[in-house]
Amino acid sequence: MKKQTKHEDDLLQRLEKSNEAFINARASRGEGCAKCNWRGYILDANEKASNCECWFKRTITRRCLASGIPASFIGMTLEDNWNLKQDANNKDIGIDSEIKLRVKRKVAQYIKNIVPLCAGLKLKIGNTGTEVQNLIFVGESRSGKTLLASIIAQEAIKKGLVTEFISWIDIEPIFSDFNAREEQNSIVEACKDADLVIIDGVQFLNLNNSYYLSGLERIASARINSGQPTIITAFEDYTNIKGRHNWTSLIDSCFKIYLPAPKKDKD
Repeated sequence: MKKQTKHEDDLLQRLEKSNEAFINARASRGEGCAKCNWRGYILDANEKASNCECWFKRTITRRCLASGIPASFIGMTLEDNWNLKQDANNKDIGIDSEIKLRVKRKVAQYIKNIVPLCAGLKLKIGNTGTEVQNLIFVGESRSGKTLLASIIAQEAIKKGLVTEFISWIDIEPIFSDFNAREEQNSIVEACKDADLVIIDGVQFLNLNNSYYLSGLERIASARINSGQPTIITAFEDYTNIKGRHNWTSLIDSCFKIYLPAPKKDKD
């Protein structure tokens, strides 16, 4: 066997140091994991490379952020984060745990059928026999509306479905501004093209701006014409919104799920 020259030894050492620096840099940025030695891929017995689980996790996280899901909810699951015994303030909820259990079952059923729902089919949810495609979660602040919508959205993204997560508070100034036409059109087009749209935090803002109401009508029309599901989370005063025909039709088409309010401290 040919003996390695000093030049070859130096080259191998430089390559080894370079590889070590590359791995350390990725590890410091949180890229990869110990299982794949922070490379993002693993090799099987035949030296065939495949993406590591951590690569998929990072990819899903990027897609969730791009869709608009709030960062604080990414990674949460129905099983781990929908607490059946306590509310968001860590207070025991007593009989409300039965309500939360029924909510969990309905959401789990919806998630299980998310692909056929996005293909335009409807789901018979619970024991009512009601055919469902759109949902509206209704509840007070910290009742879990955004959590549930985020969990459904993430499961849709994992299935490769195009998902848009829209904040009600964010779209209000856009659709109230006559000069924001380009941004408005971009939102409406996204609503037309998405497999699933979530409109989060709908509440009565006491706005009679006709331009704003026209914007809501365009969004609702885009979703109705798509034939694909829309999920809305709303405060109880959403019924005060005097939307036009398509917005009213979209709301009326939603299967309503009411969430128990967090317990309040006794004076």
